[in-house]
Amino acid sequence: MSDTLSTLLRTLTDKDGLVRKRARDELVELGAAATPGLMELLKDKRTHVRWEAAKALSEIGDPRSAPALVTALEDNDPGIRWMGAEGLIRVESAGLPSLFEALVEHGGSIRLREGADHVLKVLAKNEKLPAYAEPVLNALHGPASPSETSRAAKHALETLS
Repeated sequence: MSDTLSTLLRTLTDKDGLVRKRARDELVELGAAATPGLMELLKDKRTHVRWEAAKALSEIGDPRSAPALVTALEDNDPGIRWMGAEGLIRVESAGLPSLFEALVEHGGSIRLREGADHVLKVLAKNEKLPAYAEPVLNALHGPASPSETSRAAKHALETLS
């Protein structure tokens, strides 16, 4: 990791919001090179640090960040959950395997299901939702939705294999 990248990642933890924004903007300019460090910061205990990392990842749109963005969908902070969803929308279908794996494992999580619903609805609205993912979106609204969602997500993953 370059010294510049390390410095920017450290600066993203600063208490001053303007300082963090400048660092975030520079990290976004660096693009995919910043992804691993930002994914690590998404695990930080401080809310403002996780939000900055999620915001930067959502703007970069690197498909490698999908697993971390899916994890962000279950964060305690609604702003971080929103950034996680926005990042998954940005990576489009490249983020769906990670999302579906999480739904198979944690289909009962309300936060995860709400985030998945938002992501899939926006992708569908933008005509970016693959046909294999439509049953997952439909299952999110079914009467037995946690179990139906997990089954539909598992089937979608099998379709990808």
